Amino acid sequence: MYIEKLNLPKIPHTVITSLLEQNPDLGNYSYVCEPAYDGIAHFSSYTIDVSALSWFKENNLDSYFWSIQTLRDGKNLNAHRDDRRTHVILYIIDPGGENVKTCFYRKLLDKEYEPIKPIPKEELELVHEEALEINNWYKLSVQDVHSVENLQSTRLCLARQLPNIPLDLL
Repeated sequence: MYIEKLNLPKIPHTVITSLLEQNPDLGNYSYVCEPAYDGIAHFSSYTIDVSALSWFKENNLDSYFWSIQTLRDGKNLNAHRDDRRTHVILYIIDPGGENVKTCFYRKLLDKEYEPIKPIPKEELELVHEEALEINNWYKLSVQDVHSVENLQSTRLCLARQLPNIPLDLL
C-alpha cells in the first residue's frame, strides 16, 4: 500500500498556528533539497518542538520527532525515493492547490537509483496517484518511488519519520 489514510484527530487551527510560528521562514532548516530542474519545487523541512503544546500530549503524539515540510516555487517534486526512512506520516496543512497529486511509480529499468536523487520520468510507470486532503493524516511508503505533481502554491505538511529519527540524522 502506497498511501494509507489514518484515523487520527484533526489538529486545531490554533495549534497549527503555533507550530508554523516556530520558524517564520528564516532559513533555519533541518533538511533542504534544492530543485534539480526548472519548474521543480524547492523542498525544505525544519524540526519543531511540540513539547509546549498540550494537544500533542493529550493525543499521545508528543514523544516523536516532528517537522514542518514545505514545497514551494515549483509545479512538481522530482520523482525519487527517500533515504533511511521507510514511511512518513503527514498531516496536510495546505495541499498546495486543488489538483495536487502524490504519485507512486514502478521502475521500468532494472537499475538502482540513489536515494533522494531525481529519477527520470521516462524510466518510470505511474502505478498510483492520490490527492491528499487538507486537515487529514496519511502514512506514505517513501521507499517506493514517488513525486508530488501539479503544485499551484506552497504545500505545507506536519511530518513524522518512520523509524522515529530526527531530521538532522537523515
